[in-house]
Formats: sequence, structure tokens, C-alpha cells
Amino acid sequence: MTTLLQARLDSALPPLVQDSAGPPTDIQWMPPGQHKIVPHVDGKPRPVTVTVDRGFADQVSAQVREMRARAERAEGDLPYLDFNHEDGPASGHVMELYWAGEDPKTGGIRAKVQWTEEGLAALKGRAYRRFSPQWLSDPESLAPMGVGENLGGLVNRAAFQTIQPVVAKRGDHNHHTMTEAEKSELNLLITGAMKPISERLTALETRSAELVTAAGAAATTALAGLETRLKAVENAGTDRAKTEAKARVAAAVTAGRISPQDSKAIEFWEGALVVNASAGEQLDRLPVNLAFLKMTQGANGGAPNPGTPAPNTAEGFAAVVKAGYADGETSREAALTKAIAAHPEGYEAWRKADGKPGL
Repeated sequence: MTTLLQARLDSALPPLVQDSAGPPTDIQWMPPGQHKIVPHVDGKPRPVTVTVDRGFADQVSAQVREMRARAERAEGDLPYLDFNHEDGPASGHVMELYWAGEDPKTGGIRAKVQWTEEGLAALKGRAYRRFSPQWLSDPESLAPMGVGENLGGLVNRAAFQTIQPVVAKRGDHNHHTMTEAEKSELNLLITGAMKPISERLTALETRSAELVTAAGAAATTALAGLETRLKAVENAGTDRAKTEAKARVAAAVTAGRISPQDSKAIEFWEGALVVNASAGEQLDRLPVNLAFLKMTQGANGGAPNPGTPAPNTAEGFAAVVKAGYADGETSREAALTKAIAAHPEGYEAWRKADGKPGL
């Protein structure tokens, strides 16, 4: 259970006088240090001491990030600012809270704000000059507990006496218009001061051009040599890749995954492996075809194929089942029943392996 604290006064405070180029997008949400203020608690003024430090800043900044993340997932509302703590139209949206240090004017907990059109109009027209934060506190001790979606609002009376105004009061300034003689004298001073720098820059530019010209021929020769070496390296890499691809495909043929008579399939897989070595993973997933095995074994004089797993192993049993329904006419169930009868030891090994590899 938490209590909402709105930092507003019952009496006006003297505004801080300074210039501002316009409504800033980075404002002081809470000034640093310990403050005795009289905010409104459940609509009634109540004195409280608030400590604003890095720990509290880290807490509320994390809550703002989480609120924005939920809003992006359409699970909540964006953190925002209102007018006079009325929880009505938004004067701005809070993009981030962060700790800015101990300086009373530039530090504390600051907010990066994206003002709404209504907020900009109110600030530019100076209908509002100050900002007042809003946070959640323990109902008994009033110790700060965090923030909700509404982080405060534009006001003209702020409970934090040292908080920096969003739009400060205009100060009085005396502006002096330079005469033509003063402008001429200033130009002469600037020209005289800049002459040594201009001469130095010209000399450096000339020297730079000379160095570039001198180095151009050497750079061109070196570049040609590098290109020749690079082509040699590329050709060597391509030849090695082709050799490795042929060996990989030959192993797949021996294992009964590709027909030794299917020259197009062999050519395809060799080309695919040259372009992308990871194609080998797909090649290894091709099912073992007993007909292909017989062809390769026949080509080897009937010798057993060392690349084919024995049918009394889990992998060999799975290969027998897959080969049994590879013709597209036999069902997998029928192929499994036939394989169990022919290779009971392989079936038992496959069961102990939790049915892996899959059928």
C-alpha cells in the first residue's frame, strides 16, 4: 500500500531569475540533498523530509524504464506530466529519469521530457514557469517508495524551494549596439590575429599536397602487389574448398545418402558446400537408403560399408526404418514393424536411446 505525494505549496515561492532560450527537454525533477517540504498527501498539506540521492534516482529511473517497456508491449501507460497535479491532459511525456550529481542547479534527479503541444504552448506563453514532482510514499512514514505513471506537473508554486524553473523570469539586460567605427576596429583586430594562423594553414596544405604526390606512386605499386597476393590466396582457398566438398559428398555417397549414379545430386551438393560449408549439416540429415548402400557395397566388391552404422545400433536401426519407407509406398509403421522383426537388437538399442535418432 502506498500514498501519493504531490509536491505543491499553499503559498507562492519567489521564482529563480535566469534566462532561458525556450522550454528545455531536460529538466530538474528533484533537486539533490535533504529537503523539508510541505506536500499534499491525499489532498491535505503535511510536512515531510525528503532525501534525494543516487539510490532514489536509480530506483525511480528503473521504474520509468519498466513503464515505458510495458507501454511498448501495450501492457501499460507511458509515464507523463500533467498540469497542476490535476491528472488531466498531459503536458509532456517522460522519456528517462537519471542522476546528474550533487550540484543544486544542474544536478539531482533530472528528467528527459518530450513536451506535448499543450505543454509547449503553456511554457512559451509563460502560463506555467515551474515543475512539481509527484511520487509514491509509505502511508505511515511518508518515505519515498517510487513513482507511478504520473510523475508530476507544470505549476507556478513548487514545494521544493530550490528546484530549477522550467521557464525562468526574464531578467533586465542592457544591450549595446556597436557603431560602424567599433565594428571596423574589431574586424582589423580579428584579421591581424588570424593572419599568422592563415599563413601556417597555407604552408601545411602545400606540404600535405607534396607528401600525397610523393606517396602516390609508391602506394599504387604496393596496392597492385597486394591485389596479386589476395587473388592467389582466394584461389588457394577456393581450390581447398572444392577438394573438401568432393570428399564430403563422396562420404555421403558411401554412407548411402546419395545414389552413386545421381551425378546431378552429387554436383549440386559439391557446389553447395563450396558456397556455404554449413550445407554439410543438411547433407548429413539425408536418410540412408538401403538401395544406395547395396550399390556402393557392390561397387566395393560386397565389402561392408565402413561409413554405415550397424543395424544393431540405435542409429543403424533408425537408418533401416527410414530406408524402409523411402520408396513413398511403404508406411513408416510398416517399415518399423519389418525392421523390429529383422533387427531386434537394434530396436532394443534404439529404445534405450529414448527413441533417438528420430524415425
